[in-house]
Amino acid sequence: MTPTPREEELRIRLRAAADEHRPDREAMLARIDRRRAEGTAGRSAFRAERSGGRRRAGGIGGFRPIAAAAALAGVVTLGVGGTWLFVGFGQSEQPDAASAPPPPPVAAVTPTTAATTPEPAPTTSSPTPSAASPSARSTSPSKSSTSPRTSQAPIPDGNARERGWLWSNGALDPNSNANWSQSTVTLKNKSEITALDVTIRVAVTSGLKTTGNWSSVPNDKLESEVREDAGWLYYRFRLRDGATMAPGSYVFAGQYNHGGRSTGKDAYVASASAGKSDVQVHGGF
Repeated sequence: MTPTPREEELRIRLRAAADEHRPDREAMLARIDRRRAEGTAGRSAFRAERSGGRRRAGGIGGFRPIAAAAALAGVVTLGVGGTWLFVGFGQSEQPDAASAPPPPPVAAVTPTTAATTPEPAPTTSSPTPSAASPSARSTSPSKSSTSPRTSQAPIPDGNARERGWLWSNGALDPNSNANWSQSTVTLKNKSEITALDVTIRVAVTSGLKTTGNWSSVPNDKLESEVREDAGWLYYRFRLRDGATMAPGSYVFAGQYNHGGRSTGKDAYVASASAGKSDVQVHGGF
């Protein structure tokens, strides 16, 4: 059964949290040393108990029941000590995998095999990049003649959904209803992106209030912000310095409650760089 967009969104967020986890190597090594020490103590106790039992059994026949009990305790101790020793040796091999150096703090983002939000059908002029669809976060636009790292620039009128190696599309999520909506921007890039700035602009209407935003790009690769200004709600996403996005399909989304509205005035803009090539795409929903 095909997962719903909300289920897929949860899966992507959980995966991002798992990617950020780093095993505590020092704690693992300390636990292994502790288990080994306990195993050695168990074997020593067993030998002492067994020797004491034999002396008591040989010297006084009346203490044979006690000697038998001591032997049984020794067997139990040996079993526990052997188990500790086995656990200690079994875990001693695990730090090898954990000892591998963690990945560098900034790495290229590789697209996953599915996007959280259903991807709208591309226009007839859209490129045909990889089928993977990770998403990044929305960021404000910048003019095509400037770097995507500049301050937010006005969103151009009209539509310019494709420029060179970058294709885009804006759409209202199909799960939107009379009280809640999600504005989604999909980007498809044929070249590796080294800088990105995406902005989703939503006209503030009666009862409209943001409920969040998301992207399939991990949080440590993107900066995001939500702000309201002069009758507009802006969702902005920027790729962090040094981070890259591999060729593929990416989704950026802003979510909000409202009392019923039209998307006629909503718009988006995305400015991106791939090496020395800077492009900008924009459009409506």
